Amino acid sequence: MKNTPVKIIAAMSKNKVIGFNGRIPWKVPSEMKHFKKTTIGNIVVMGHNTYNSMGGMLLHDRLNIVLTTNQNYTYIPDSDIIFVTSIEYLFKCIKDVRTFRYEDADIYIIGGEQIYRQFEQYADEIILSEIPIEIEGDAYFPIDVKDESKWKLDFVEYRIDYTLRRYLKV
Repeated sequence: MKNTPVKIIAAMSKNKVIGFNGRIPWKVPSEMKHFKKTTIGNIVVMGHNTYNSMGGMLLHDRLNIVLTTNQNYTYIPDSDIIFVTSIEYLFKCIKDVRTFRYEDADIYIIGGEQIYRQFEQYADEIILSEIPIEIEGDAYFPIDVKDESKWKLDFVEYRIDYTLRRYLKV
């Protein structure tokens, strides 16, 4: 089994907003299509608030792992959703599940703010879509990708509705 890199994927406004009142405060279909194309067939990790903001629905054709402090969730056999209460247990579950499913899957951290902060130390790559607006929000992208002691810009692509950047850990 290969040692799989951890990738953070996010969309943010020019002023680093990623959410407002439990929702993404913009609709950019082309960016959502990029997110789906990038994460499909892979493992996605999210926090409890992000999971709830999706109405408790899972992202199809992906293994969904929800990091939560709520101990009342139970594992649903043969489903594509796992609830875990610690990062250590999360990585153990990924190792176990990779032995029989998702062997070649990448690991994507999909939010929210607290989860991005907690996983920065584990991340090897950040895929960041910048939406060209300034907007009110209550959740922000917490990682300083301009900190050259931690991150190096590897790729930029200017798209019609957003700018896509990839950063690699230094």
